[in-house]
Amino acid sequence: MKKHILILFTISVFFYGCSDILDTTPGDATTDANFPNSVDDLEQMVLGAYNAYPGRAIIEASSLISDDVRIAPTNTGQGTFLYNWTYTSTEADFEVVWDNAYTSINRANQVLLNFSRVTPTASEIEDYNQYVGEAYAMRALSHFILLQTFSKAYEPTNLGIPYVTSIEVQQQPARNTSLEVLDAIKTDIAEAMNLLPATATDVTRMNIPALRALKAKVALWEGDYPTVITEANTILASNPIATSTEFPNLWNDTSNAGVLFEIGRDATNAGDGLSGDLGGIYTRSSNSDIFYNPSDEIRGLYSSGDIRPGVYFSGSGATAEVTKYASSEGQPGLNDTKVFRAEDILLMRAEAKVRSASTDLSGAAADVSMLLVNRGLSAVTFGSSQDALNFIYDERRRELAYEGHRIYDAKRFGVNISREPADCINIADCTLSDVDRYTYPIPQSEIFANNSMVQNPGYN
Repeated sequence: MKKHILILFTISVFFYGCSDILDTTPGDATTDANFPNSVDDLEQMVLGAYNAYPGRAIIEASSLISDDVRIAPTNTGQGTFLYNWTYTSTEADFEVVWDNAYTSINRANQVLLNFSRVTPTASEIEDYNQYVGEAYAMRALSHFILLQTFSKAYEPTNLGIPYVTSIEVQQQPARNTSLEVLDAIKTDIAEAMNLLPATATDVTRMNIPALRALKAKVALWEGDYPTVITEANTILASNPIATSTEFPNLWNDTSNAGVLFEIGRDATNAGDGLSGDLGGIYTRSSNSDIFYNPSDEIRGLYSSGDIRPGVYFSGSGATAEVTKYASSEGQPGLNDTKVFRAEDILLMRAEAKVRSASTDLSGAAADVSMLLVNRGLSAVTFGSSQDALNFIYDERRRELAYEGHRIYDAKRFGVNISREPADCINIADCTLSDVDRYTYPIPQSEIFANNSMVQNPGYN
């Protein structure tokens, strides 16, 4: 069956399994027979929005297209169109991001269009407000993921993505401009901010620090650097980055230090290709076949004394592995999907201090140095804005490796992905110089089903 963004509620629990807090299977279509009639119903509906979040596909596409991996000799075809830069609008990962993000939006809309049917008791009001706030937050987050993925680097009049606030089956929405999408995201963030209680601190659900992180992300995307700094200041005042002792335990899920928001996964999500199988992007979890080695280039970016390579990598040559997501709960490859971390926010603040009208190189250096010292390294200073931006770009690559940021950062910084010869296997040109390839194609199924949809340049 052809599917487009407004009939996604016909798709069952999707490509990935349920998570620890998301082990419900709420329906995607609300009918007269199952409209929510309790606060608990609203919670089950909003948990469905989390369940659909396409974290694994985001990480996989970004990793394989980037310069952070090298195809392994034992690869038998896994992800080769992404790695070879020959991907088209039929690529599965792009469809997963599109379908699952709009499914998350649809499930959030089910809450937002129906919560008034529920009358909470006095003791339920805080929970009621929280679940509605979470629905606004997830609708905003999912639209922002779609904008980053399927639209070019920000210009107000660029084609964005459809901002969907209804669940009408037959509607075929056109793409809004990037400005219209960001304005709608900001409106949803403001609604969520008014509803989410300060007491909601579970990092596997959208909370106030996570919402501020999203607001800062949106501001950075559009170049609103004062807002980035303001939101980052508030976040980091009460959410410090992981120390060198805490950091390794992030990647076996025994610590949440510095985590602002993550999609929680457990043993029900473990196994080849499932939503929690982040390590399986690089090494098959069931038998340890290596699909992708870490690139020589990224391993060479780390200095002596840095604790991160010992966490992120093992082995050498053809047997080198990405071990950032080695295992948790005794399950190979299983890991929670970190969506927002304090370290990301810290580096965003450093970048904003450099790009602001009143450039603050010493402040940017202090932010970067805070991270470096907590990774076993020495503080830095910057002699120029360009030196600072170059270092921050590389530091984002070092700290946030394999978390889904690399392609978005390359697009935003306007820097081409270029692989070293040893990492560029069976590719004639080792630089991805076609700017259109940093914006993924609208899935072909959507083009077929939605007469209003316009494909991105380079994929027609």
